Amino acid sequence: QLSGIGTADIRGFAHNGTGDRVIFTQDDSIYYSTDKGHSFAVALAQIDPSGSTAVGRNVVYLKDEERFVCIYHKPNQGLKFVTAAASDLTTWTSPVSAKDNSNNAVGSSAHLKACAAAGSTFLVCYGASYQRFTVSGSTITNGTYSNNSLPHGNVQDVASDGTGRWITAHKDGDLAVSSDDGASFSSLATGVQVAQGDDDIFTIAADVILPV
Repeated sequence: QLSGIGTADIRGFAHNGTGDRVIFTQDDSIYYSTDKGHSFAVALAQIDPSGSTAVGRNVVYLKDEERFVCIYHKPNQGLKFVTAAASDLTTWTSPVSAKDNSNNAVGSSAHLKACAAAGSTFLVCYGASYQRFTVSGSTITNGTYSNNSLPHGNVQDVASDGTGRWITAHKDGDLAVSSDDGASFSSLATGVQVAQGDDDIFTIAADVILPV
């Protein structure tokens, strides 16, 4: 049983594959485990040093960098990121803000909808927009913000097979694909149905062993 944990939803959860490190976010805190989730401790009591109004939205693990990235939202400041090495989950970097191509904050009013990581890249999607970020050590670099550039709207999830191919899933049974490591997307399918009249796709995953 976890002690000191509130009743708010756990919004992000990640592990480092065959290793023993697990982290999750709840409200404005990050918790970590070094024993495959048998016990947890506070990794970061307050994600954003400027106040407690931040809310953790997701966590990803980047296999090539052996690092975790926490994506969180700060009201009126948009999406931000902090990262830590899997070998030391008590030491996190200063926040980095998601910025569009005019250096404006991204996600100030629209929260992140989907996020996934592969290698040294993670992809964040909102509505029909997306942005690619690269990680090198403790440095997170903003990629081009592609505003309303997904071929379908209402993105629900995104996943990668780790070979530079990414697929986004959308409501109404639509799928989009990228074969250039998330730099651009094209339509893959529309109106995919599991059963007659049931064509909303909410989750997608690659049929590969994680992490990729």
